[in-house]
Amino acid sequence: HEYAAYVLVILALGHGVMALKHHFIDKRSTLIRMIKP
Repeated sequence: HEYAAYVLVILALGHGVMALKHHFIDKRSTLIRMIKP
């Protein structure tokens, strides 16, 4: 379970980093569309 928890944390952090990369570097509007109702 410990290793699975580490893998899950790494995947979640990677997911967040990639979302920020798409928003700030690629200038895509996906993050804004998810936040706005």
